[in-house]
Amino acid sequence: MPDKEIQSNSFFLLKYANKCYGTYYVDASDIKQLEKLNRAYEQVRSITDEVRNWASRIQKHKDEIARDGINDQFISEFEIAKFQSLMHGYGAQAIDHAKSFLEDWHDQHYWKSKKAKAKVEAEPENEDLVESST
Repeated sequence: MPDKEIQSNSFFLLKYANKCYGTYYVDASDIKQLEKLNRAYEQVRSITDEVRNWASRIQKHKDEIARDGINDQFISEFEIAKFQSLMHGYGAQAIDHAKSFLEDWHDQHYWKSKKAKAKVEAEPENEDLVESST
């Protein structure tokens, strides 16, 4: 948790205290770090999604050459089920690792509000703290 403290803003508390469960304490370098972590996470997700789609692409290739009357024993006899079994779990560890970096960033920068979540959830959602003058 950062060493700096955030000053309370009474207007913010009055207006949003029943809706806000926490806040982030960040500066520009923290946002850059978050962008880098998000790019890494997106990259591993993209890689694993690409590999996950290989089986359907292989089947599509098999269908295309069969439709066009082209013979290729390697393609036509390629065992997609074995391939899927071999690739099962591909990238799962990388996704978990990249996700853990994002969770660490969140834990380092997120400050929970002092108001208990159970108390906030017990309050009516549309209830305003200040009555309207109209």
